[in-house]
Amino acid sequence: MKKWVIVTIVLVIIALLLYLIIPNLLISLKCKSYSEDKKWECYRDIAIDKKSPRVCEKLQDSLEKENCYYFYATRNEILDLSSCDKIQTQDLKDKCYGSIAGIKNDETLCNNVLNQTLKELCIKLSRE
Repeated sequence: MKKWVIVTIVLVIIALLLYLIIPNLLISLKCKSYSEDKKWECYRDIAIDKKSPRVCEKLQDSLEKENCYYFYATRNEILDLSSCDKIQTQDLKDKCYGSIAGIKNDETLCNNVLNQTLKELCIKLSRE
């Protein structure tokens, strides 16, 4: 009986490792054919398709990662404010919040926009 428990535990651990490793491997293989300057677009498309911003985390370049988060967050069927929060570049973060506010017609989201010019534009667009 003890042998069965040990085998079961080992198999569960192997299954969990495969569950964690295989998706990353598949993403890497799929995006391998893209040129270096376009690779982030592959990750973005996968993030949107899988509805998983965690795919963007795999990008090494911070600007590419932020662009991935931005395009993921502002996708009509997603509209994910938490992905905007992950963006460090303030102008891009402001645009992220502003885009979602405009799509949702939710002026309160403009409170997240720090740049005054972008905030005013956000309020105007969210009222249309």
